[in-house]
Amino acid sequence: MPPCVNGRKRKPNGQFIRNKCKNKRRRISSAEHETKAENIAEMSDEQTPLPEHAKYCWRDGRRIVELGYLADQLKAGCSECKNPLNIINTMDETTQGLGSILYIQCEECPQLNAIKTGKTHRSPTKKNVGRPIWDINTKAATGL
Repeated sequence: MPPCVNGRKRKPNGQFIRNKCKNKRRRISSAEHETKAENIAEMSDEQTPLPEHAKYCWRDGRRIVELGYLADQLKAGCSECKNPLNIINTMDETTQGLGSILYIQCEECPQLNAIKTGKTHRSPTKKNVGRPIWDINTKAATGL
């Protein structure tokens, strides 16, 4: 199927793109580009750059967290010295759908601990193969 017929482009599913939609996409794209340019221009030399370890901010954004599960893991403590962990010492985060793994550094030793924000399970057909499945992702997909 040709990508263009009489100058009209097609969507991946084969439908023609309406000129109205195409023009709207162009306007949105140019508006986003202008907004980004304005934001970059607003940044002045007065702002000091963030140190390397502070560029990542785990406080930004929203997450679905099982508080009891997270509290139990923080209370259980460091995998090396068993000292209780503090969420303030989060160094990095890996998100997997709606679930996250927080990498929290111990205050007593240099150990970086991987703390899950929710429960996980394994597929009954694929035991111990691949990553575990987050319960929150399963619940969201099934509408619970």
